[in-house]
Amino acid sequence: MKKRHMMLWTIFLALVLLPSMAFSWGSATHAYIDDQLNKTKGTKNLNEIYGGMAPDIFNYMFESPYLQDFYIATHYYFMKIWNASKSSLDKSLAYGFISHNDMWGADYTAHHSGITYGQTKGYVIAKSYILKQILEQVPEYQALQLPDTVTLDISHNIIENGVDILMKRSDPIIGKKIMQKIFLHIPE
Repeated sequence: MKKRHMMLWTIFLALVLLPSMAFSWGSATHAYIDDQLNKTKGTKNLNEIYGGMAPDIFNYMFESPYLQDFYIATHYYFMKIWNASKSSLDKSLAYGFISHNDMWGADYTAHHSGITYGQTKGYVIAKSYILKQILEQVPEYQALQLPDTVTLDISHNIIENGVDILMKRSDPIIGKKIMQKIFLHIPE
């Protein structure tokens, strides 16, 4: 009983204090999706992976007065990156970047209209409502007396992180692929 209570508090502290906008799917999910896009090898594939994660990089600037501006620029005005890219390496990065968008890309599927589930709300949103209902049945969680919006935000973050765990199971080396682009320069 005590462990369960401690776990709920840990989830609360770790997730509720982070705005849900900071996690649109998760890095592993975007990396997995972009790894499947063009299936090119080497630097171009890593550029697609990195490009798919890049739009969320500003989301961790929690105290920036420009956080919302960065989010809008990267999730709604994404074609500027494509239009500015000239070389094939630039295009592979841009290809990943635009796949992330919130108008018809991966984030749209997560938050607005899922392809196989959550067609009217988006996969993550639909699953978040289900998890919210489950959490509200746990007595220790009920004792917290959190507002519905907070419970939904916690559920949202748990679902997005859960999908990242599923991506790791589908592609056990997805973390290595992410790290290769960030820390290594792999020549073509």
